[in-house]
Amino acid sequence: MSVLPVPAKMYFSDFKFDLVKYDVVRDGTHIATAKGLTNSDKMGNFISFPIDVDLQVGDVLQTKRQRFVVKSIDYGVYEGEEQIINAYC
Repeated sequence: MSVLPVPAKMYFSDFKFDLVKYDVVRDGTHIATAKGLTNSDKMGNFISFPIDVDLQVGDVLQTKRQRFVVKSIDYGVYEGEEQIINAYC
């Protein structure tokens, strides 16, 4: 888990011009469309989404130009509350 310096709403707002729209596909079925923010840490590259996005290991994240498979999931916490879901691809 990572500790966020600000609430998730502010985090995504501060980087709104860097957000990318992803389609979440599970077992060949479109589950959701959500905006995410790419980043990396010592564990690897990941895409951060608001906590309410339904993500599971094995889901496919697609844009018009890229396709990623979710290999693991972690969370960003602000003041003890999970607010961001990080999909490592």
